[in-house]
Amino acid sequence: MKRAVCDRTFPGVFMHVLMAAGISVRCDLELFQSSRRCKDAVELQAMDVSQRATEDAIELACRLIARAGVNKNGELMHEGAPLSSERVRGEIDMFFARCGFENPRSIVAGGAQGADCHHDGDGVLRTGELIMVDIFPKSKSSGYWGDCTRTVVHGKVLAQATRMHAAVVQAKAAAVRAAHVGASGSDVHGETLRVIHEHGFSSGTPPVDAPDSWCAMVHGTGHGLGLDVHEPPLVDRGGLTLVAGDVITIEPGLYCKAVGGVRVEDAYVIEATGARRLGRGLPEGLDWS
Repeated sequence: MKRAVCDRTFPGVFMHVLMAAGISVRCDLELFQSSRRCKDAVELQAMDVSQRATEDAIELACRLIARAGVNKNGELMHEGAPLSSERVRGEIDMFFARCGFENPRSIVAGGAQGADCHHDGDGVLRTGELIMVDIFPKSKSSGYWGDCTRTVVHGKVLAQATRMHAAVVQAKAAAVRAAHVGASGSDVHGETLRVIHEHGFSSGTPPVDAPDSWCAMVHGTGHGLGLDVHEPPLVDRGGLTLVAGDVITIEPGLYCKAVGGVRVEDAYVIEATGARRLGRGLPEGLDWS
């Protein structure tokens, strides 16, 4: 063998070994991507199963948080012990162990931790704070991933949290309407940002001197989903044109150190008539009691 072509998932160490053996290696970032992107009916059925299991876990976690007790210090309590991010993750892990899914570290991030859009979350959860729950498991039988996020508040919701949540939900609806065959990931992201900005919030990386009250969407609208939890197409600036059979997430979010984070996410298959949600669908509100 004198020449080889690898895809974007090929380990770099293997490429190095081939090149050291005198083999010319070229990386084609789009190799296999078109066939991976266009999910057929069998794949979509498998992904629907994965998404429904993910939604079941989201509901379990959000209801556990919303129905918890609270001690005099404002800490959530469950069955006589503090309810922490770690404890909620443990319940999620046990759920997936019973139904045949692999589950990496889910996000259960409360308060200021949720202002970092990818903070796993740790410590005891508190009443009145935004708590973001993002779960993304992989089916052991099919190999396909689910991905879903909801945000929950135990007790009274702050006015700023209500404003942030309303903007996120409306931005998500606008993105879903914009997602169809022939639209680009960039187009869909643009609709998300249009609504976020109309509500008076910012987007992009925070300035170095940004106050804790600075509130913005700091990530793209979504990504492809399938045999990997993140795969093409990107739903962001520079995103590719959507084709029939693409499965994407739509997950706008707003993040503020003073308040926390709000994100709402579902998975959609792109069809000729628009975007169809996978799974059974979940409420998008902050109250899960």
